[in-house]
Amino acid sequence: AAEVIVQGGVVALAGGGDTIDPPEGCARFARRLAASDAHFELLARSRGWAEDYDHAGMVVSRNARTEVWPYVTAWLRRRIPARPKA
Repeated sequence: AAEVIVQGGVVALAGGGDTIDPPEGCARFARRLAASDAHFELLARSRGWAEDYDHAGMVVSRNARTEVWPYVTAWLRRRIPARPKA
């Protein structure tokens, strides 16, 4: 299988209850991304998340709004320099 070179960071999220894209496949895909800053996160109760997120739930559920999106936002903020105020 080919390796994909990614310039910049990658955060790969998989839902612990996702049956459309099971976590094992997402983890394999994330490992194939040759990014210097790559992180795989399993959104599951066993990892401290509020629920075992399913495919859509990790984006649109009430819990996603309060924990997944803030996680993604924080991940991006750590990697994107702040713009100076005008």
